[in-house]
Amino acid sequence: MKKILLLLIVLFVSTYTFCQTTEEEFNYVTKGLKIQVDAGLDMKKGYELKSIHIINSGQKRAELGQLIRTGDKSIACYWLKFTNFKTYYFCLPHPESKVAIINQTNSELLKWMNANSMSMTIITMLSGLQWKAL
Repeated sequence: MKKILLLLIVLFVSTYTFCQTTEEEFNYVTKGLKIQVDAGLDMKKGYELKSIHIINSGQKRAELGQLIRTGDKSIACYWLKFTNFKTYYFCLPHPESKVAIINQTNSELLKWMNANSMSMTIITMLSGLQWKAL
């Protein structure tokens, strides 16, 4: 009985934690993705990028996409890429991710939105996020 209970707990915990955005995935989107794109490097092993929405407004461009785990096709996170003379990448972690990752995203987005005029673009793009692969 104890072995079955332990097995169920391990399965539940591994399923619950696997759907979250990890720190490694967060750092890849916020730091590594820009380096990869600028240098023309190959995609990070075990992942694929899927662009799902682009908005162009003059010299400003906003792109929303998914970082997908190739193993199980789950969505690791959403990413936002804003271009206006300079390119910015943001990670939108899974809602069940660690609070520290979610807080870091909120802080970075708010700081950036205060300095830029893309607030309505962000709201428009984020209004229908789904966490199942499309």
